[in-house]
Amino acid sequence: MYQYDDPTVSTTLPTPAPAGTGGYFTDGDPVTNEAATLLRADFMNMVMMELLNILAAANITPSKTTYNQVYTAISAMIAKALISGQCRLTLPGSDLLLSPFRGNRLPIAGVLQTVPAAGISLSSSGLTASTLYYIYAEMVGGVMTLLASTTGHSTDAATGVEVMTGDATKTLVGMGYVNAAGAWSLVLSWFNRQDVWLNSSTTLSGTVTTSSPVQISLLDVPFLCWGGHAVELCPLLGHQTSTAGYGVSVMSYIDGTDVGQAQATSVSFVGQTATTQTTNYTYPTEGYHVAQVWANTNSGQSITVITGAQLVKAEG
Repeated sequence: MYQYDDPTVSTTLPTPAPAGTGGYFTDGDPVTNEAATLLRADFMNMVMMELLNILAAANITPSKTTYNQVYTAISAMIAKALISGQCRLTLPGSDLLLSPFRGNRLPIAGVLQTVPAAGISLSSSGLTASTLYYIYAEMVGGVMTLLASTTGHSTDAATGVEVMTGDATKTLVGMGYVNAAGAWSLVLSWFNRQDVWLNSSTTLSGTVTTSSPVQISLLDVPFLCWGGHAVELCPLLGHQTSTAGYGVSVMSYIDGTDVGQAQATSVSFVGQTATTQTTNYTYPTEGYHVAQVWANTNSGQSITVITGAQLVKAEG
């Protein structure tokens, strides 16, 4: 699309003639002496400026050798209005899967693309174990594909879409974690997020004999989270002792750091079985973390931990 540049053009927009009665073009008819419709400058200037202003609204520079700029401009503006992609990233099996969700459109490089009905998969083959990856959608040879990258994301100033930092042709669709065995183990979707509940529970046979907190490592729960979003931690311990009047405190840790309020339980009778649980909300940094259950006793008394569980809720 380009503004008309014949040597005969005016350098300023001529004043249009007064508006008349609207009608339709005709080729004329020599039999009835009906005159053909004249294409006047007013009309041609109107059509040209309408098209040029579509390009201007999308910040596209007119090019005399590009023939899809109006389409590109309209698609870019629609994509900007539809920042939220109509898709979700999940882990239904061994591979990640980007599937249509409440529609099938996804903005990529300023153009709304269609997410295939069958979805797009991404295996962990060739990726590094014990590594967090951001997952991006891109167009390669006209085909939508997924890319796993350790490069982070940022908001594209032109479209408002979250993209790979430094490369606006790649749209963020989620994050995934490759575990020590080299397999995908965790996933969060960027679009159409839902609460994700993760848990661990087990029968335990260990003891806690210290007044300083110690980790109950069998209850660790790895999880992913987006920056600025709350994570709910719900640890529980079942315990008993041969000493009356003991107290147990249970607390939530993330990556070895205390992140919430401890919950204490006192037991009055020898051999009594009791449970101690707490709920904490925290805002971890974006990425991969491990939720942990830590416990201690009052005055270093010995307790037997017989069971335990932990629930972790994250958004994605």
